[in-house]
Amino acid sequence: VALESGETKMLQFGLGWRDFAFYDVVANGWIMDAGEYEISIGASAADIRLAARVTLLSSHQAAVAIDRKTPFAKALQHPVARERLQPALDGMRERFGDGEGSETMMLFMSDTPLSKFPIMGALTEDQLEELIAAANTE
Repeated sequence: VALESGETKMLQFGLGWRDFAFYDVVANGWIMDAGEYEISIGASAADIRLAARVTLLSSHQAAVAIDRKTPFAKALQHPVARERLQPALDGMRERFGDGEGSETMMLFMSDTPLSKFPIMGALTEDQLEELIAAANTE
């Protein structure tokens, strides 16, 4: 919109779901993540004059691709992987209790790649391979 110096105009425009979508190669399509977004308007990126937050609801969440390098915390976001990791989670809670020890262990484990779980005895190699295959076929 071109404006003369000191001129103001009222503008209105709509944004559809595609304006918030991205292409997900795992889902093989365009998806929109639910969440809070900020819409900013300004003369430039360094000169923002107006901003508003919008909350988007979506029934489709981005698929999380699972492989041996996937961090534990990311794998827990995938429903199939979480179900198969539940026995390992339960085992950790039994060993470290439900208090601070368990919280500390979960923080430590959150960035641990799944490939380390057989070494730690939390899963067997076969269980890990089955988990990866099942998570990526859902």
